[in-house]
Amino acid sequence: MNIKNYRIYILCIFALCCNLLQAAEPTAASILQGVRNKMVSRPAVDVVFTIKGDGGDFQGSATIAGASFFFKTPQIAMWYDGKTQWTYLTSSREVNITEPSSEEITASNPFAILNNYQGNYNYRRLPDAGGRHRVRLEPLDKNSPVNNIILVVDPATNWPAAIALSFDDNRKVDVVIDKISGKGAVPETTFVYAPAMYPADEIIDLR
Repeated sequence: MNIKNYRIYILCIFALCCNLLQAAEPTAASILQGVRNKMVSRPAVDVVFTIKGDGGDFQGSATIAGASFFFKTPQIAMWYDGKTQWTYLTSSREVNITEPSSEEITASNPFAILNNYQGNYNYRRLPDAGGRHRVRLEPLDKNSPVNNIILVVDPATNWPAAIALSFDDNRKVDVVIDKISGKGAVPETTFVYAPAMYPADEIIDLR
């Protein structure tokens, strides 16, 4: 093989390797589906997280089972059974009962994005950072209070590692996941307001 043909051969091999590497890179859709598959691989998921926002940083926890969740921070406790949401405000011991839209659910519980991203958001992959995958999601609904969401995923586990939300009023909320793990089935009452644990002074039914 002469020098000219050898160089052409090397360039062809290099181009083939680049194409194979590009083909192996996961797309935004495959990253989101991988996280979704991980979240539903067990009956329920426990999450400990830190919320970073304009009001300071604070830690919270959540138990998630499909569309249902129980979400707790120092300021609020929130239950959602797939239809009805109860929001308990610790400062006033007030409970608001609503039947929220999917966008309202996402605004109050960022993990809900993993249940309703298909058909509701445009999404694209961003450059990776710190060895983690990143996907940007933008609501198709122009009236959504959420401008965009950036989901960060640990590719070694497919668990979400962080969620950043930007709202139409210029608020930004960063949710850093400190610990996440699958668990067995939990009672359905986990996702329904528990007055014995959180006694209310006032219950406001907004349904």
